[in-house]
Amino acid sequence: MFMADAVILLFICAGFAFSVYRPLLYALYILDNLMFATRIARTTYLNRIAESRADIAPTISMGITMDHAVSMTVPALGGLLWAAYGYRAVFLATAGEVPLPPAYLG
Repeated sequence: MFMADAVILLFICAGFAFSVYRPLLYALYILDNLMFATRIARTTYLNRIAESRADIAPTISMGITMDHAVSMTVPALGGLLWAAYGYRAVFLATAGEVPLPPAYLG
């Protein structure tokens, strides 16, 4: 499930980068939003593998905290990438198809 989620997300980002057909972009956007349902799958998986019920809440809390930190940092970096290289560079970098330019690596 987790690997399928990553592969689907890769194709969604590549589609955003290369598609000029507006209805396809709408479909990709909807599919991207539906991918948030994988959070339920992660929680279910965690419930099955946790050794103790006491481990579940802290693990989920840490995951949400990490998601929040990434969701606050990545858009800022994406905005810089967009401004410097255009929208395609953001989606290509997200899809992992091209490395980030050296200027953004530090």
